[in-house]
Amino acid sequence: MNNMPGSMFASHAQLDVSEMLPVQPLLATPEEVRFLLDIQAAQWPAGLSRFQNFARARDPGKRYRAAAWNHLRKELRVLEMSSSLTTKGEGIWHTWSLVKEPDALDDVRALVFLEDIIDPSEFAKEDKELNRALLNAVLFVKRDMGDGKTQLLINDAVLMSEKNMQTAIQRVYKALGRARWYQDTLKLLIHRYFHYGGTDDAFLKMGHLRGGGGGTRENGAKPGPLNAREIESANRAQVDRRYSAKRQKRVSGQDKENMLTALRTWWVNGKSLTMTYFYMRKYFYPSATEYEIPKIERFYEHAAKLIGKYRLLEERDGYRLHAIHNGARVGQATDLTDGRIEIIDVDGFQAKIYVQHPDKDHKAPVVVWVIFAVSRLSSAVLGYSICLGRENARAYKEAIASVQIPKTGPGSKAEIFGISKPDGLLHGNYDEVYADNGPGRAKSVIEAVVDRASLRLSITPPGRPEMRAIGESLNCLMMDFLSGHPAGFTRRTNYFDKEAREKARKAKPIPLREFEQLLLEAINHINCFYPKLHKRTAKIRKTAGGVAPKDIFKYTQSIREGDGKRIPSSLEVWARFGEWKLRRCKRGVVEYASLEYSSDDLATYFEETAPVNGKDDVWAKVQPTGDPHQLLWLKDDGGVEFLAASGESSRKLDDGMTWLEWNLVTGHEKVKEEETKNAGGADRVRIDESMNAGAPEKPAPKRDRSRLTKKQHDGVATAAANRAPGVGINAGDSAEWENESPELSRSVPPQTKKPPRAKAKRKPSAGDTAAPIESAIFWNSDPEVAARLADF
Repeated sequence: MNNMPGSMFASHAQLDVSEMLPVQPLLATPEEVRFLLDIQAAQWPAGLSRFQNFARARDPGKRYRAAAWNHLRKELRVLEMSSSLTTKGEGIWHTWSLVKEPDALDDVRALVFLEDIIDPSEFAKEDKELNRALLNAVLFVKRDMGDGKTQLLINDAVLMSEKNMQTAIQRVYKALGRARWYQDTLKLLIHRYFHYGGTDDAFLKMGHLRGGGGGTRENGAKPGPLNAREIESANRAQVDRRYSAKRQKRVSGQDKENMLTALRTWWVNGKSLTMTYFYMRKYFYPSATEYEIPKIERFYEHAAKLIGKYRLLEERDGYRLHAIHNGARVGQATDLTDGRIEIIDVDGFQAKIYVQHPDKDHKAPVVVWVIFAVSRLSSAVLGYSICLGRENARAYKEAIASVQIPKTGPGSKAEIFGISKPDGLLHGNYDEVYADNGPGRAKSVIEAVVDRASLRLSITPPGRPEMRAIGESLNCLMMDFLSGHPAGFTRRTNYFDKEAREKARKAKPIPLREFEQLLLEAINHINCFYPKLHKRTAKIRKTAGGVAPKDIFKYTQSIREGDGKRIPSSLEVWARFGEWKLRRCKRGVVEYASLEYSSDDLATYFEETAPVNGKDDVWAKVQPTGDPHQLLWLKDDGGVEFLAASGESSRKLDDGMTWLEWNLVTGHEKVKEEETKNAGGADRVRIDESMNAGAPEKPAPKRDRSRLTKKQHDGVATAAANRAPGVGINAGDSAEWENESPELSRSVPPQTKKPPRAKAKRKPSAGDTAAPIESAIFWNSDPEVAARLADF
């Protein structure tokens, strides 16, 4: 027995048992085949099709599955799939006649079926092929295709007629020798076949729907102990016999469909799961009781499954975020290099360390940015640049240029800062620059890299930092390295690092020179002692190369050929990556960044050019180098020469001073210059006011009394406007009535006043045309005043 082949003991689930059954699908005649094909080719109403899951607005809480359509009699056969029903029994079938009910399908709404069985157990698959064969015998017929081949066709005549269905079932269970009760099993198969949309789920054992096989029940009350609401309901039922105890409803297929719709409507558009749950309660269960609404814990449980099954997280994140955080990533960063092309990634980070200003008068520390260039083939840091503020194009060009500038040897950075073992301070050639979408795409960077250096420049798409992961990982590594200084810190949020940030704010800032020295030490350490095993190729192993970035970089540089192996001089590098700017040459001196530069050749050039163009029209093309003590001059013949800082400028600069230090100093000096000028102006005003403090005041000019003041003129105009008819105005502001007797006038005690001063009367000229003053108005004043009053 032990020698018998294992295939004889295979489970019957692995066999085609249809040929073993004593009953097979009937062979249809050509006329029957044409009839069935004509039925199945007809257009279904309301956009439906076989196995379509749908609902009608007139039947709330009910779902249907389309089974067959008889276009000759306008009848639709459907299976009801309400949430209160189970997959047990023969199911509830309906036949809707569009002749009797023309509007039967006017409110149809397509639905998504959410009751698929995910990863069924082996136990559930045991009778899968047997059930399939039984269903085929009842519901299908064979079509002869010739050459001994047949094709199964679903028999719509059985589906559309109760009599034909009963006849087909009787034929099968009698052929099997089964009792009459076996027809219920066959009807159950037909019910499940359409419930699951014709899929293989219909042929599985359904123990998982009753809690078996690790499944969950679809209907009825929830399993397990009573929750708090159910306990209260049970207690109330014991006290009040008119009240029945209630149980929480299980999560049904309709509930899952509501959850999926809610997730697509609200969660995909940015709402949290909690808010999505309460939106679902409001719009999908407006009048349901608490026992009919799924609890929020069940919503969280099913939402996690639905999000994964229907890929809702990808919809929520969008293409870019999904590609960055959750999408598949095939390949490595070195795939672009093909193991031979040297690509340098240029990126930057804000140094998490407080730097002291080079001017002692400036008390507050400054924040600097570090731009670096790292090799993609070896992960070796090759160049760097320190700048103020955020990343800028000038700093990018300096970082790229510094890749080919030697950092060891006489007058190098290693000698200036006293680095004893600078084995990791590397320089070399490269073929392509990979920069980010910010300053890396600046016009000056593109011109320097592509046009003048004849290299390739690749720019990452916006918001795709994972495409330059080498630079991003080095950012964290460098910040970790610098955080060891008392003035350094990190951006981590744990309590220890928060306390370290507070201490760093109170610590003494690091001088800029010391910061650059620490940066070089970090680069040297990373290149020497951070192994990169995944970048050590088989050829490197054969040459006994090490595992550190410096060892891998030296090997990749050694296999370069031709012009790719020759490293240009520092003069060539700065001429290639700088921008030539025109500056006026004044008597053999060029001014740049508030510094003066000169040389013997420049003085000779001025003496030769000034007589021809004029001394104010002599220009020179210059550009800075990495050292403010020197300036590059592009001659007319294409040659390049260094100009040295001269006179006062050379005394302003410290030994080894960088452009960053000089920019910080000049920026602070401009602020101090403005403050000094403003303070000097205020002091000048104080002196000027003190000089004029003892001078006698200038007397006010005397008024010409022959002219009316504005106040007098306004008073006369007001009196003239307010006088009563027949009342005259005299010089003493007294009024007399016309035709008043002199006696009455004299009876009033005269006012004591000085008599008016006699003035010479003006003789009327021949040009005067003004009418004389009426005799009723008495004016005891100057005739000129009387004439003005008459004009008024």
